[in-house]
Amino acid sequence: MIGRVSGLGASMVLMAAIAVASNAQAEDEDELYYEKESSTYAVLNGSASYFDGDNDFSGGVGLVVGGQLSPHFSMEAQYDWQADESTHLASYNLRYIILTDSIQPWIKAGIGLMGGRTGHPFLFMGRFSAGADFFLTEQWAVAPSLSYAVASHDNNVLLGSLGVVYYFE
Repeated sequence: MIGRVSGLGASMVLMAAIAVASNAQAEDEDELYYEKESSTYAVLNGSASYFDGDNDFSGGVGLVVGGQLSPHFSMEAQYDWQADESTHLASYNLRYIILTDSIQPWIKAGIGLMGGRTGHPFLFMGRFSAGADFFLTEQWAVAPSLSYAVASHDNNVLLGSLGVVYYFE
């Protein structure tokens, strides 16, 4: 009788241990959490561009600094430099994150200035972009994107970028 009670007790302890271990594993999986609510982030990117007014191709670099307002919205400041005529593009954007998983597709729109173009030192511009963050860890992501900057005097720019994102926690 004592052997049966001991066996039953051991079985119950084993089942409880398995339940606790599976709960701990589920909590560990929940720790891989990509839904950002109040974090800031920075993106360093390289880009290739096409200036449709000049039919010129160019390369460049850029930096984006942003902050999450909610899991789906963020505001950011963006700067790009393109080698063609040393063109500078600076904008303030609102970004909408469509899905909040390990792959986060997004769209954004912004307003800003384009500078350095021959005959037009500063132009008002609108910027429209689409892309995605592919998370490697909770803080690091790779972000391909495509954007179109619309400015007056046929100084529109199509930019394809590949960036590295770091989320500050």
